[in-house]
Amino acid sequence: MKNSAAVLQKLLDTLNECTTWRQVFILDSLTKYTPADTREVERIIECVTPCLQHANNAVVMSAVKVILAYMDIVGGANADAICNLTRKLAPPLVTLINSDPEIQYAALCNISLIVQQHPTILEEKIRIFFANTMALST
Repeated sequence: MKNSAAVLQKLLDTLNECTTWRQVFILDSLTKYTPADTREVERIIECVTPCLQHANNAVVMSAVKVILAYMDIVGGANADAICNLTRKLAPPLVTLINSDPEIQYAALCNISLIVQQHPTILEEKIRIFFANTMALST
């Protein structure tokens, strides 16, 4: 598949109309696209952001992957943009941690990698990583 602006527009237009696994495929292909400028990156992120609230965990993780792939491009021009994106990424990552054990494991492995690149992404949500000793003793 040749990535071009025309193909990008078609992918973004059909993203929310596709089945779940096609959304994952489209999101993964978006990470391989090289945007022409920051406006194009902002448009991609704007179209991908609703996927962060999807019911399917794979769609959420693929959307996180796309946003992280383009975050540095947007952030180079505007530090506030990075702050806004990290605020948008934290809640879906926390939601993944509150899933089934298999999903928790995959989410925590991915979160570990994400935090290595972007250490401040979960700084306001750090409490969820601590165990409540009162709950453990009962």
